[in-house]
Formats: sequence, C-alpha cells, structure tokens
Amino acid sequence: MIQVYKRKKAPEELASKGYKCDEVKEAILKDQHDKCYLCERKMTTDYQVEHLASQKHYANLTDEWNNLFMACNYCNDRKKHYYDDLPSPASLPFEELILHTVDEEKQKRRSPTKKPMMNA
Repeated sequence: MIQVYKRKKAPEELASKGYKCDEVKEAILKDQHDKCYLCERKMTTDYQVEHLASQKHYANLTDEWNNLFMACNYCNDRKKHYYDDLPSPASLPFEELILHTVDEEKQKRRSPTKKPMMNA
C-alpha cells in the first residue's frame, strides 16, 4: 500500500455528478501519481474507483471524498468488501511504518556457477 497525499478539497463535480465522473477520477489519479494504492502498479486504462470502506457495508460513504481511491481492476476485484478495516492510505505515513530489510545470515547461498567446458 502506498501513502497517498490526497487533496483536502474534493472536486466540485463529486457533489453533483458522483464518484464516477471523469473529473473525480482524474483528481484521484493525480493524487496517487497514476498508481494503484494497493499494489503500486502504474495504471493506464484498467482502473476503478475503489471505496476504502465498501459500498456494501457503508453505503453512506459512497461519495465521501476521503473514502475514494484508485485501484487496478485486479486489486479492486480481490478487496471488494472483505477488507473494510484497512487504514486509510491518506492518514498514515506508510513509507515510515513499513520497512523492508534483508537478513543476509538466513539467506541461502547460491551454488557456484559452472565453468564452461574447454574444447580439447
């Protein structure tokens, strides 16, 4: 999951046209640098507006600006309404909280590469 620096003010079209309008989608994509907020894949045409708190369980948040993010079709289809308790990517500094480390002592050693056979 990436940290999203979401603009404070929702696009004006959200109130009149809802979350499916192009202006809202463009604003969300711009805030997320055209990346899926879940897998961080760069999105081109295969994206959907994703509701952090699902429409199924939180219908009152369907057009709530802070509940709208962009996800690739794959991630959105997997998340659905099963993960309504995810923290908002706009509320936590994920880059500071999630650290990737490598434990070199526990990694397996690679076998040496074979030398090419010499022609006689």
